[in-house]
Amino acid sequence: LGETDPAVPSGQVAPEEPVSKVVKPLRVTIEGVEAEVVSAVLEPGKVGIYRVEVTVPEGLQASSSALLVVELDGVA
Repeated sequence: LGETDPAVPSGQVAPEEPVSKVVKPLRVTIEGVEAEVVSAVLEPGKVGIYRVEVTVPEGLQASSSALLVVELDGVA
């Protein structure tokens, strides 16, 4: 998901504090319905793993096979 603030060099562990937030805005859809992105960060204490938290739109049925799409700069 690209650049973060503060920046973390490739191959380095993401810091616990301050959390490294994704710089560019993300768009997330679930079953084609836009979901609110609550946060998008590098997982603290891990290398190269991002964590994206969203609010699931109302009205969607629970499903283990729901289509979830994350877009950055129009690329999914």
